[in-house]
Amino acid sequence: SLYADSQQRIWVGGYKGVTCLDGQTVRTFTREQMGLRERVTAISEDQQGRLWFGSYPTTSNGIAVYDDQKFSLMTV
Repeated sequence: SLYADSQQRIWVGGYKGVTCLDGQTVRTFTREQMGLRERVTAISEDQQGRLWFGSYPTTSNGIAVYDDQKFSLMTV
């Protein structure tokens, strides 16, 4: 999955986690750092600027939410 957020960063999700490109640096977060068991298949942003990362619904253990400091896992 590919997403451009409100801060003009590009997020690329895949099998190993997500990579963030901000024009100056590249940061990679693994699935383990995010708390996810499966590849990232969806990325979205809420009105507070938090990023939401989803994975396969049938085998997922939840949705990872990133607030620019840390990831939290929301179980569904």
